[in-house]
Amino acid sequence: MLAKVENGVVAKWPCTVSDIKKENPRTSFPSPFPDALLSDLGYARFEYRDRGDFVAEFQEAVEVTPTIVEGVAVQTWEIRERYSSSEKSKILSDKAAQDLLDADIQNRKLRNDFLSETDWTQVADAPVDATRWASYRQLLRDLPNHANWPNLDEADWPTKPD
Repeated sequence: MLAKVENGVVAKWPCTVSDIKKENPRTSFPSPFPDALLSDLGYARFEYRDRGDFVAEFQEAVEVTPTIVEGVAVQTWEIRERYSSSEKSKILSDKAAQDLLDADIQNRKLRNDFLSETDWTQVADAPVDATRWASYRQLLRDLPNHANWPNLDEADWPTKPD
Protein backbone atom coordinates (compact mmCIF):
# COMPACT_ATOMS: atom_id res chain seq x y z
CA MET A 1 0.00 0.00 0.00
CA LEU A 2 1.02 3.56 -0.68
CA ALA A 3 0.11 7.09 0.38
CA LYS A 4 0.07 10.30 -1.67
CA VAL A 5 2.32 12.94 -0.09
CA GLU A 6 1.98 16.65 -0.81
CA ASN A 7 4.28 19.22 0.83
CA GLY A 8 5.53 16.60 3.29
CA VAL A 9 1.99 15.74 4.49
CA VAL A 10 -0.06 12.67 3.63
CA ALA A 11 -2.89 13.84 1.36
CA LYS A 12 -4.51 10.53 0.38
CA TRP A 13 -4.30 6.99 1.70
CA PRO A 14 -4.25 4.15 1.05
CA CYS A 15 -3.21 4.27 -2.60
CA THR A 16 -1.91 1.67 -5.02
CA VAL A 17 0.47 1.51 -7.97
CA SER A 18 -2.65 1.85 -10.15
CA ASP A 19 -3.12 5.38 -8.77
CA ILE A 20 0.41 6.30 -9.86
CA LYS A 21 -0.18 4.83 -13.31
CA LYS A 22 -3.46 6.77 -13.68
CA GLU A 23 -1.62 10.00 -12.87
CA ASN A 24 1.14 9.12 -15.34
CA PRO A 25 -0.62 7.34 -18.24
CA ARG A 26 2.22 7.73 -20.74
CA THR A 27 4.98 6.46 -18.45
CA SER A 28 6.25 2.94 -17.91
CA PHE A 29 7.54 2.00 -14.48
CA PRO A 30 9.85 -0.69 -13.15
CA SER A 31 8.43 -3.42 -11.01
CA PRO A 32 8.74 -3.31 -8.08
CA PHE A 33 8.75 0.41 -7.59
CA PRO A 34 11.96 1.62 -5.92
CA ASP A 35 11.30 3.84 -2.88
CA ALA A 36 13.31 6.69 -4.46
CA LEU A 37 11.00 6.70 -7.50
CA LEU A 38 7.93 6.63 -5.24
CA SER A 39 9.26 9.69 -3.44
CA ASP A 40 9.99 11.49 -6.73
CA LEU A 41 6.37 10.88 -7.80
CA GLY A 42 4.99 12.18 -4.48
CA TYR A 43 4.21 8.83 -2.87
CA ALA A 44 5.46 6.88 0.11
CA ARG A 45 4.98 3.34 1.31
CA PHE A 46 2.03 3.05 3.72
CA GLU A 47 2.07 0.98 6.92
CA TYR A 48 -1.04 -0.06 8.82
CA ARG A 49 -0.75 0.11 12.59
CA ASP A 50 -2.83 -1.39 15.36
CA ARG A 51 -5.11 1.05 17.18
CA GLY A 52 -3.51 0.17 20.51
CA ASP A 53 -5.29 -0.39 23.79
CA PHE A 54 -8.43 1.52 24.69
CA VAL A 55 -11.64 0.89 26.62
CA ALA A 56 -14.32 0.62 23.92
CA GLU A 57 -17.12 1.29 26.41
CA PHE A 58 -15.71 4.74 27.18
CA GLN A 59 -13.31 5.53 24.34
CA GLU A 60 -13.08 5.32 20.58
CA ALA A 61 -10.10 4.96 18.26
CA VAL A 62 -10.30 7.45 15.40
CA GLU A 63 -8.01 7.23 12.40
CA VAL A 64 -6.28 10.55 11.76
CA THR A 65 -3.97 11.63 8.97
CA PRO A 66 -0.96 9.31 8.82
CA THR A 67 2.42 10.73 9.73
CA ILE A 68 5.64 10.35 7.77
CA VAL A 69 8.22 8.40 9.75
CA GLU A 70 11.57 7.80 8.04
CA GLY A 71 9.96 8.15 4.61
CA VAL A 72 7.05 5.81 5.38
CA ALA A 73 3.46 6.94 5.87
CA VAL A 74 2.37 5.38 9.17
CA GLN A 75 -1.29 5.00 10.05
CA THR A 76 -2.08 7.09 13.11
CA TRP A 77 -4.86 6.64 15.65
CA GLU A 78 -6.20 9.06 18.21
CA ILE A 79 -7.95 7.70 21.29
CA ARG A 80 -10.87 9.95 22.18
CA GLU A 81 -13.09 9.91 25.23
CA ARG A 82 -16.76 9.21 24.45
CA TYR A 83 -18.02 10.92 27.62
CA SER A 84 -17.11 13.73 29.96
CA SER A 85 -15.79 12.69 33.36
CA SER A 86 -19.16 13.43 35.00
CA GLU A 87 -21.01 11.36 32.36
CA LYS A 88 -18.54 8.52 32.83
CA SER A 89 -18.99 8.68 36.63
CA LYS A 90 -22.78 8.49 36.22
CA ILE A 91 -22.50 5.51 33.84
CA LEU A 92 -20.22 3.69 36.28
CA SER A 93 -22.50 4.53 39.21
CA ASP A 94 -25.58 3.32 37.29
CA LYS A 95 -23.73 0.15 36.31
CA ALA A 96 -22.70 -0.50 39.92
CA ALA A 97 -26.31 0.01 41.07
CA GLN A 98 -27.54 -2.38 38.36
CA ASP A 99 -24.90 -4.95 39.37
CA LEU A 100 -26.14 -4.75 42.99
CA LEU A 101 -29.74 -5.14 41.88
CA ASP A 102 -28.81 -8.13 39.68
CA ALA A 103 -26.91 -9.75 42.57
CA ASP A 104 -29.89 -9.11 44.89
CA ILE A 105 -32.31 -10.74 42.43
CA GLN A 106 -30.00 -13.70 41.80
CA ASN A 107 -29.33 -14.30 45.51
CA ARG A 108 -33.01 -14.00 46.46
CA LYS A 109 -33.89 -16.57 43.79
CA LEU A 110 -31.17 -18.93 45.02
CA ARG A 111 -32.24 -18.46 48.65
CA ASN A 112 -35.89 -19.05 47.74
CA ASP A 113 -34.92 -22.20 45.84
CA PHE A 114 -33.05 -23.48 48.91
CA LEU A 115 -36.10 -22.75 51.07
CA SER A 116 -38.45 -24.52 48.62
CA GLU A 117 -36.15 -27.53 48.42
CA THR A 118 -36.27 -27.89 52.21
CA ASP A 119 -39.99 -27.28 52.84
CA TRP A 120 -40.45 -31.02 53.35
CA THR A 121 -38.19 -30.90 56.44
CA GLN A 122 -40.82 -28.94 58.35
CA VAL A 123 -43.56 -31.52 58.05
CA ALA A 124 -44.34 -33.04 61.45
CA ASP A 125 -43.40 -36.60 60.49
CA ALA A 126 -40.22 -35.73 58.47
CA PRO A 127 -37.36 -38.09 59.42
CA VAL A 128 -34.92 -35.23 60.22
CA ASP A 129 -33.86 -33.04 63.12
CA ALA A 130 -36.57 -30.40 62.62
CA THR A 131 -34.84 -27.89 64.93
CA ARG A 132 -31.56 -27.92 62.93
CA TRP A 133 -33.49 -27.58 59.65
CA ALA A 134 -35.64 -24.78 61.07
CA SER A 135 -32.46 -22.93 62.14
CA TYR A 136 -30.95 -23.39 58.67
CA ARG A 137 -34.12 -22.09 57.03
CA GLN A 138 -34.22 -19.07 59.37
CA LEU A 139 -30.60 -18.26 58.45
CA LEU A 140 -31.65 -18.39 54.79
CA ARG A 141 -34.54 -16.00 55.47
CA ASP A 142 -32.17 -13.65 57.34
CA LEU A 143 -29.61 -13.48 54.52
CA PRO A 144 -30.89 -10.14 53.10
CA ASN A 145 -29.89 -8.58 56.46
CA HIS A 146 -26.32 -9.95 56.16
CA ALA A 147 -23.58 -7.30 56.14
CA ASN A 148 -22.32 -8.47 52.74
CA TRP A 149 -25.75 -8.64 51.05
CA PRO A 150 -26.10 -8.89 48.09
CA ASN A 151 -22.39 -9.55 47.41
CA LEU A 152 -22.25 -12.82 49.31
CA ASP A 153 -19.27 -15.14 49.34
CA GLU A 154 -19.76 -18.87 49.59
CA ALA A 155 -18.84 -18.68 53.29
CA ASP A 156 -21.71 -16.22 53.91
CA TRP A 157 -24.33 -18.84 53.01
CA PRO A 158 -25.55 -21.10 55.85
CA THR A 159 -24.45 -24.73 55.79
CA LYS A 160 -27.19 -27.23 55.01
CA PRO A 161 -27.68 -29.76 57.82
CA ASP A 162 -26.83 -33.42 57.14
